[in-house]
Amino acid sequence: MASLLSVSTSLALAILSFNRYDGVVKPCDHYLVPKQPRFKQRELQLNDTHIPLYLPLDPSRNSIRLLVLHPGQGSGDIHCSLAVASLEREPSYTALSYTWGTPFRRSASMWSYRGVVQYVREWTENHRIHVPTIIIDKHRIPVTPNLRSALQHLRHPNLPLVIWVDAVCINQEDNEEKEHQVNLMRKIYSQAKTTIVWLGPAADESEKAFQFIASTDNLKVDDPDLRIEDIQPPWGPLQALFARSWWSRVWVIQEVLLSKNIIAKCGQHEIPFETFSRLAFKEHLLRRRMRNDPTFEDKYKTSSRWTFIPPTIPFYRLLANWPFTRKELQAEKGMGIWEAIIATLSFSSTMPRDKVYGILGLCTSSDREAIKVDYTQRKTDGQVYKEAVEYVIKSQNNLQPLQFVQARSRKSMDIPSWVPDLSSYGFSQLSGGFTASFFHASDKPATWERLIHPILSRMPSPISVVSKQLVSLFLRAEELPNVGMCATVSDNSDILTVRGLLFDTVSLADPAPQSNIYQQSDSIYLDHLSRSTKEDELSLLEATIRWQRYVAAHKENPYGTPAARYRAFWKTLIGNRFRGEHGLVLPPKEANISYEVLTKRRPVPAGLSYHSPLFLEMGLFQARMAIVSSERSFIITERGFLGMAPDNSKPGDVVCIFQGGEVPFVLRPRENNQWELIGECYLHGIMEGTAVKRAHPKDVRLFHIG
Repeated sequence: MASLLSVSTSLALAILSFNRYDGVVKPCDHYLVPKQPRFKQRELQLNDTHIPLYLPLDPSRNSIRLLVLHPGQGSGDIHCSLAVASLEREPSYTALSYTWGTPFRRSASMWSYRGVVQYVREWTENHRIHVPTIIIDKHRIPVTPNLRSALQHLRHPNLPLVIWVDAVCINQEDNEEKEHQVNLMRKIYSQAKTTIVWLGPAADESEKAFQFIASTDNLKVDDPDLRIEDIQPPWGPLQALFARSWWSRVWVIQEVLLSKNIIAKCGQHEIPFETFSRLAFKEHLLRRRMRNDPTFEDKYKTSSRWTFIPPTIPFYRLLANWPFTRKELQAEKGMGIWEAIIATLSFSSTMPRDKVYGILGLCTSSDREAIKVDYTQRKTDGQVYKEAVEYVIKSQNNLQPLQFVQARSRKSMDIPSWVPDLSSYGFSQLSGGFTASFFHASDKPATWERLIHPILSRMPSPISVVSKQLVSLFLRAEELPNVGMCATVSDNSDILTVRGLLFDTVSLADPAPQSNIYQQSDSIYLDHLSRSTKEDELSLLEATIRWQRYVAAHKENPYGTPAARYRAFWKTLIGNRFRGEHGLVLPPKEANISYEVLTKRRPVPAGLSYHSPLFLEMGLFQARMAIVSSERSFIITERGFLGMAPDNSKPGDVVCIFQGGEVPFVLRPRENNQWELIGECYLHGIMEGTAVKRAHPKDVRLFHIG
């Protein structure tokens, strides 16, 4: 049918807007091409194939292209037209949120039937010979299989659909246009009447997963008569659905958080996207109820995978806080760029620089103006990261980006050691980072004022208000411009200079055994977890026993008594924080009992069961210990301080405290009075500013980090 459309019909379609979720066709003159010389307009209408598919857009009008998806059905050719619209005139259209690559990821072991089917599908996809295409204004355009599948499922048999699709509505060969259109993403998705989340075609019994998710709207988790064992979720289909690649793509975050009305679609099945959020909340309540159930032990044994949404998928946290996050973002002017970056570290992108560009739509207008989108070859991915981190440090006077540095992740990218490789972060690093504001290793600004200008810090007000700014310029020519500034960056953006204290030197570093338990990249998490957990737990406990022997053999003890050093040891294993009901809190005084039972230094109490407080506390201790030790080494300094540092730390590295830093850092000396940043660390006894309080002005120095 579509191939028989006349020129006049094609033009009529180009000026229609249809939203299938409204069920009506609305004329929209917004979609007419902006006025151009008459002969160009005529050529466009005739759709001559020698006319370029993409004519330049007008940036001053915030112009975008819209794809008019012609009516059709079945697997035949997909016919479309392109029309230009100005966002300033608020056109009516649907936006598409999807993944460019394959929508599938394996969710089951190769030893299962489902796993074999998924492997065959993956192999077939990777060895595809035929390149899918669609026809736009008589131009046959290659598209990804997933996009063609989406358009095939979305088109209506009788009516056109006006839709915005990044892959075809943006000229991907024009970097300047791409940069401008990326800056419009916030408006494009927030102004769309509906955003369709395309999870991919039906597969792995996805219809069962969708039917179950839709049915949970009627699930009353506070019903006292509800029996948990009566809920029979389709585990395999749910696991496969949430393993799909859409859930881990960085671009989808702003696409759905900024949209007004969101429909999730998989094959021919669709549900409101908010249903996923309600499911996450109800699952949380159900799991709490199971914990409080006296018969939990028996039920747990028969339902060891009791989870609807795998907590390892990056989207899990967003779903859990969905209503609050959306309301906050849409009501305010955006979040800070670093806040957005660290919230999305575990998401993935094809191009490394999109870990920055893909979240700009969530950020404040000042951040969006400061970070210039650049897809040209003039700028490398490393330069994009470096400029973003430099901007955060300068504009926010914030050293938090340094806490996400891992030396071994920089091998694939040419960046200074103080710039984190944002493309390499996974679940464990973000969860295990000592990044919460409850640590204050550098103490208060007044302490640094005393250390840097001991005379000025004692000046009475109001003299100090003026004189401190003037006199400080002459006291030390070498230091940073003012007391409150945390760091400066060299003119070539390669050297970061920070003020701080060299606290101690590493004398022993022993890497913790590594485990994949907390890695989001594990696509078959639920299948292998129960088999691997016990072995990983045992390896870590054996390592802690070895570390305890190292501690006992070390001559220096800054903690005073052997009992105090033992307390410092087990608190170091968990970063001196425990998982409470509302987040991380100080561990209970008797938490050492959990460690001693786990390491068999104390006998297992009689009557210990799944629902006993000690059993729960032991689980929390072990989980926290696994997170804190992930990709880290246990260290002992020359003065006997105990800590956890990056796993590539080695003897001779130094532990420093930077002005404005929430945690200590490990540095490695280089030539020419420069240092390499290895990463953040936990060092028991100095996390609350004690070392800075006891320091003297002569201890303060500058560190030039390259």
